[in-house]
Amino acid sequence: MITLTPQGRSLLKRVCKVIMRDVKHFDMGDWIVPHIEDGKSCGTTACIAGHVVLQAGYPAPLKFIGRLFPKMDVPRLATALLTGDTDNALELESLFYVGNWPRAFANRYYAAAAAVDAQAKAEAAVARIEHLLKTGE
Repeated sequence: MITLTPQGRSLLKRVCKVIMRDVKHFDMGDWIVPHIEDGKSCGTTACIAGHVVLQAGYPAPLKFIGRLFPKMDVPRLATALLTGDTDNALELESLFYVGNWPRAFANRYYAAAAAVDAQAKAEAAVARIEHLLKTGE
């Protein structure tokens, strides 16, 4: 069971709205990266953990930095923001890694990714987040 702080719950609800508002800027394959379209930068693409960090007010990186955010590991920072675990001992692997999602959600995401369906990928991720918010799992 994952225990989120009230602020963490609120933050995840905001992440759901952001993911659904602009599905092209959501991808579970990237922590936080500049989004390039037609050779031009047009915002930032991020996974769930990346969107948690961005919605908490951390600035988007100006260049690709992969898993590391300036001076902080993205999933550990997102974990601290959601759970209040300032020692970063707990990592929300069951949320931040599709392979650790409950099978029904993971299968839904993988099917959408195989079909190159950004809308369906976003919907699968939001369903996974809502499941966590409802059940703690």
